[in-house]
Amino acid sequence: MLEKTLEGEGMRRLLLLPAIFIVTAAILMGCTPCNDTDRVILNVNDHAFAGPEMTVVTLNLLHGFGDTVNDATLDNRLEIVAQELIATLPDAVLFQEASVTLPEAHCSVIETLSDRVNTALSQTGKSYNRIYARSNGSADLIGFEEGSAILSLYEILSSDVTIYQHNPSSLPEFRIALRATLRGLAGDIDLFGTHLTNREDMEGSELVRTLQARELAGVIIPGRGNANPVVVGGDFNDPPGTDTIVEMTDSGAVDMFADRNPGAPGYTSFGKPFDITDPTEEPDKRIDYLFLIDPGGQISESDRFLDTARDIDPGPGESWLWASDHIGVRAKFRPSGY
Repeated sequence: MLEKTLEGEGMRRLLLLPAIFIVTAAILMGCTPCNDTDRVILNVNDHAFAGPEMTVVTLNLLHGFGDTVNDATLDNRLEIVAQELIATLPDAVLFQEASVTLPEAHCSVIETLSDRVNTALSQTGKSYNRIYARSNGSADLIGFEEGSAILSLYEILSSDVTIYQHNPSSLPEFRIALRATLRGLAGDIDLFGTHLTNREDMEGSELVRTLQARELAGVIIPGRGNANPVVVGGDFNDPPGTDTIVEMTDSGAVDMFADRNPGAPGYTSFGKPFDITDPTEEPDKRIDYLFLIDPGGQISESDRFLDTARDIDPGPGESWLWASDHIGVRAKFRPSGY
């Protein structure tokens, strides 16, 4: 009995060695300063939304991890996004696949993006506040992580993060819902950003992402503790009419693009293979959405955001680049009370 006990103890210690090595290495190397703002609200202004209409954008940034071309083009792609934000000034932006790497790589893309935009806007009296929340990976341990982020022209009063109860089991993965409450003169506005799993894992007869959407619509949003107007945006990885999207619309969430563009395909995602430098590529499915939950709210416009490739070479030559392998969605609405 003693031998078996010692043998089991030795095995447990052996299994712990990789974890001990990783933690020790992280301590010796130190933590990257690029991810020291995870779940930290960074307000650079205390402005309040005054109405009457608010414009919101959602965009999957395509982190590029594991793909040489997508990673090599990330800085130029961020510049495309920054220039579009400067030109159009949406009130709030919901990002997915916002990555954090080591300082010698890209560091924090949300910090880089907001700094570029705010520097350009420094003489206008406008600036973007931000919140970022890690979903997967660890910049400290493996030099890479990604998550969701929100930029807002208005003060972010509070924020929280919920990890979905249902996540794929085929490979460890965690998907989240990021909430931010924005200050408004006639009432605050809640934003929820999310990125549902793209894996086809099932629990019983249902896709995991359908269960994630059900939790978001039926538990997370109703549990926010207020009656503020709500905009939900993100990459849902399923087209209209699927169980995942029906979970949202059956809960009372209005698909903002479909509401303003009935019958339009509104494709937002490119098929595989996808060449991010080919301006003739065409998206072939709609999986990115903005939903409004506000019975008294009025949607006035919705269209796609960054729906063409850009020539990043100002000279006589051409050097085309898409901002992402997703096209964003933009919507303008008047919240109830405004």
